[in-house]
Amino acid sequence: MSDCAESGQAQAAATAETGGGSTWHGTPATQLPMLDPASVVLGGYIDVVAGLQTKLRQAAKNLGHGASMNALVVGHGGRDSLGMLAVVEAVRDPELCGRVQVHVCTCSWPDDQWEEMLEQYLDRIEETGVIEKGAVHVHSMKFHSEHPSVCATLRNHLEHRCRCAM
Repeated sequence: MSDCAESGQAQAAATAETGGGSTWHGTPATQLPMLDPASVVLGGYIDVVAGLQTKLRQAAKNLGHGASMNALVVGHGGRDSLGMLAVVEAVRDPELCGRVQVHVCTCSWPDDQWEEMLEQYLDRIEETGVIEKGAVHVHSMKFHSEHPSVCATLRNHLEHRCRCAM
């Protein structure tokens, strides 16, 4: 019997043992961290915001009274947007308000205009008082940019603007 056939028989036997649930080499999928989504969840959005607030408060204390700092979010697509929104939510904290500038370096395709929608959203929440005016800055970097240009932009943010890295 081939290894493939033996594996198939073992898979069928394990599936029967688990009542029809998914298995991998006889192990129920619910016991496999990469296949069981509940085992890889570290917390929800509010947990991320609370963790950021804790770290940013500590960084603000280390800077001293009245000092300000920058938080930089770098990414592309939905991940940088979600990360940026968590940072924006975190800096709404009364202890951090006015002390943290959020910079988002996002990257998309040359013809993608989603950054405009993001900036419109940020303008709207500024106008309605959800965030302070000028608290969030979007820096659009396109995939077609030359590598040295992208690196220079990021280096500038890291060396001259950011005192707190998350």
